[in-house]
Amino acid sequence: MAQSQRELQQLMRNRGEYYFTLSVDDPTQIQELSRICSVDGTDGRNVVAYANQQEYDKLIALGFQPELQTPPSLREEAKMWEGGDRVTYEWNSYLTYGQFVSMMEGFPTSVTNGANCTFLDLGTLSTSNHRRILGVRINNGQPNGKPKFLYTSTMHGDEVTGMILMLRLINEFCTSTDTRIQNILNNVDLFIFPCTNPDGTYYGGNNTVNGARRYNGNGVDLNRNYKDYFNGDHPDNKSYQEETQWTMALADENLFTMGANYHGGAEVMNYCWDWVFESHPDVDWWEYVCSEYVQLARQVNSSYMGGYYQSYNNYDYDGVTNGATWYSITGSRQDYMNAFGQCREITVECSSTKTPNASELPSFWNYNHNAMLTLMEQACKGVHGVVYDAQTEQTIQGVTVSVLNHDIHNSHVTTHSVGDFHRPIKGGTYTFVFDKEGYERKFVDVTIADGQRIDLTVNLIPSSSTRMECFTQFTPNVAGAYLMGYLNDSTLIMPTHNNTNTNTSVSVTNASYSVAPTEEGFTLSVGSEPLRIDLSASGNAGQYLICYKGRLLSRSSSSLAWAKPGNSSGYGVNLSSYRWYVNDQGIYQQSGSTKYYLCYSNGTFKTSITNQNNVHFYQEGNCPTTVALDAEWNWWTPTVEMTLGELETLLAGNAILINSQDEGFARYDGQGWSGTLTEIEPGKMYRILTTAATEFTLSGEEVTSTITFLPGYNWFGYTGSQSKSVATAFGDFTPTEGDTITAEDGTTATFTNGSWNDNFILVPGHGYVYHSNAQESRNVTFE
Repeated sequence: MAQSQRELQQLMRNRGEYYFTLSVDDPTQIQELSRICSVDGTDGRNVVAYANQQEYDKLIALGFQPELQTPPSLREEAKMWEGGDRVTYEWNSYLTYGQFVSMMEGFPTSVTNGANCTFLDLGTLSTSNHRRILGVRINNGQPNGKPKFLYTSTMHGDEVTGMILMLRLINEFCTSTDTRIQNILNNVDLFIFPCTNPDGTYYGGNNTVNGARRYNGNGVDLNRNYKDYFNGDHPDNKSYQEETQWTMALADENLFTMGANYHGGAEVMNYCWDWVFESHPDVDWWEYVCSEYVQLARQVNSSYMGGYYQSYNNYDYDGVTNGATWYSITGSRQDYMNAFGQCREITVECSSTKTPNASELPSFWNYNHNAMLTLMEQACKGVHGVVYDAQTEQTIQGVTVSVLNHDIHNSHVTTHSVGDFHRPIKGGTYTFVFDKEGYERKFVDVTIADGQRIDLTVNLIPSSSTRMECFTQFTPNVAGAYLMGYLNDSTLIMPTHNNTNTNTSVSVTNASYSVAPTEEGFTLSVGSEPLRIDLSASGNAGQYLICYKGRLLSRSSSSLAWAKPGNSSGYGVNLSSYRWYVNDQGIYQQSGSTKYYLCYSNGTFKTSITNQNNVHFYQEGNCPTTVALDAEWNWWTPTVEMTLGELETLLAGNAILINSQDEGFARYDGQGWSGTLTEIEPGKMYRILTTAATEFTLSGEEVTSTITFLPGYNWFGYTGSQSKSVATAFGDFTPTEGDTITAEDGTTATFTNGSWNDNFILVPGHGYVYHSNAQESRNVTFE
């Protein structure tokens, strides 16, 4: 064994990649290991992992005792294709790099079924072998308005089963006349990249996959190299590799609806998140889709993706797992795609052997084929639609489509170039919300079943402002113009009348406004201006006249009428039938001991002696603002007037430190707060370090802040009433050439050639850093 370990040590030093097992005393150590090297599998005590030289040396220095193992790609000789016509290729051997490139380049010219196949070359790697990241785009020639699906494989170079599956899938879509294939081509815009780490796959040379390694040509695990929603940029402390940069650019450009990334070394469907145990909002959909894939594969081989029981966390996988529950990693591709690419991407671990005997490759195709097609078809299920400008009737790109009380962690989608959106979702009843600056917010209720497709046509009304006003139910005690209506779930129904006398219940034309309930009332788009009722004091204290369009609301027995009293002043001598009382249960008139409440029923307003469906008065108030802080440093500013003590109370011991630019600080030691910071001001940015995710609500008068930018670096907070682009928010401010604004996530906008070079959005309550190249101080005001 000692000799064997010495031989493996020399082999792996030469390869620049170590493959090993080790044992841990405590399962929580596995997350620590994930920060050092690439964990590849675990049962909670025993770990299989990879490391480059630097990572391996660190493990040894920390006292870990890895036991080296023969790398998967060196356990048996891989059968390579002897070459020839692709038509005669039987998919039971591996391809040389040259054969792979030739096949990829040849697909577009070998289409036989009328499909449109476009060759895609993301770039040539700058490593010594100058290998390329290649793919194809396949559709029926009309890709606009359709969900985009991304299939990729082999980002770990020694996991090659998926590469052959992807090549065979491309061949099928270029040649098959099967009705099912044609239907997918007609409804899906399909992208396939079979090998996204060619330097790893062909590390042993361009003519073999023997000696393939996990890491890329620079010794980086690409599935730890992506921006992480929970850990920020560069979670592996390495620069973004070319393979990573090109994939992120591809995702940004196309906004894929769904995707699947194929790996090897296990047989399991893995969905996000990979780092945290918090459920994705679509966890039920993930379980449904992944279980469907497994069930279809098991129809061919009942033991495929058989699952297993992991004792240390009492979790039975049965072919489907959440990533973090399996074992935690950060910087994964699927977490990036879900958090930043609007793509419902899963990881398919398709073969327990990373480089299986080539004779087994046709069997893996049989296991996965039907499930792969079904997964693409899922991209056509769920809620789809097109969003139009209600005035111009033109489609609108960039509309945010979210699901009320459902979407978090960037799980919304946006409309594409022709105004289309695509939202896979589990069966249920949802409220879809459509938002874009310059338009009124729109709410659409949808009920959908699993496997169903619903198409929406959504028209947004242009508005000079999309600020959401808050309205709260209250009891008036002074005369004024008020909103009077009935809140039916999330719809405020306002009374309008036909401007004629009626002797029966008041006929109304329902003016319904979609609203979003909050803890203190509800929000209503300011563009949909509700109708107001004039309330005038009359007679004894607490009695009012309700007036609308010059007519008064009166009651006779249980009947209502909008009527104008007899004299020219508009008020007759007997106003008893026009006088109303208001209490916290609604609006009423009283006869003896009986109260007749104004209520809404079936399109008319009537009176009732009960308080069911009573009409109330509403007034505009201050919108409560929800503040969500992550368990890390947060750049924040208050958007309402508040004290430092109030902030410290709201943080509830979850914060360690609050810093200001002038080096003021407040520190929490577990018992209380201390420090030099004495106050907080809207418009000033504060850095808050929290130990746990923290959420609280602020209420109060919104503020208008004027900020002074000194030459150099300035911390500032955006207190505007709505999110705006930098160019809009700084509309009356003249920057200096080269001025920059940097956000907490590192995103930067630069003022060059008279304009800001990026569509950088300022969000209320968030902090930023402004670097001013001016020689003098300047002011900007946010309203």
